[in-house]
Amino acid sequence: MSGRVLAEDVTAETDRPSNDRATMDGYAFAAADEGPLEIVEQRVFPETEPPTIEVGQAIEIATGAPLPGGADTVCKREDATVDDGRLARPELEAGAQVDVIPTTVFE
Repeated sequence: MSGRVLAEDVTAETDRPSNDRATMDGYAFAAADEGPLEIVEQRVFPETEPPTIEVGQAIEIATGAPLPGGADTVCKREDATVDDGRLARPELEAGAQVDVIPTTVFE
């Protein structure tokens, strides 16, 4: 089917997905926060509306789930060190394990 071209441009009215998404199961947090980070009791799944986390907090997140407000980074579950409800601050750059919209769209 290669070589075919649309007769006119097609433009989406809204972004889909509408949020940045986690690319791995793990813990979402803000890369600028210093640790250890308090893990909130709530979890984020692909079908749920993401909450907002506060400075110094992390939240458990599933692959494909929308990133919560206040978070910009995900630490993979297998790389996480959790002790007594706190996540040791992993050395990750902002945006690690995050699919940022609309970076998955190609021109």
